[in-house]
Amino acid sequence: AVGSKNIYAFAYKPRGFKFKIKKEAARWPRNEVNVKVEETSKMCYFILTTGSGENYPLEVPIVFGGKELVHMFLDAISGAQS
Repeated sequence: AVGSKNIYAFAYKPRGFKFKIKKEAARWPRNEVNVKVEETSKMCYFILTTGSGENYPLEVPIVFGGKELVHMFLDAISGAQS
């Protein structure tokens, strides 16, 4: 999730085709996170790099309507980098 000052990661539990968000797993200041993105027709791969140099590789399927949500998330993060 992207907030006004921070980017948040949450633990989650799958529930069929949905999931339940659990507790906060990590938080990073927006202005200290860079994102590298690579997208195919079925997946979006991105690496979040924090100000301390930690890398968090993520992959998200985008074939069944996820593309719009992924782009909203990436657009929100990109806004923090400008």
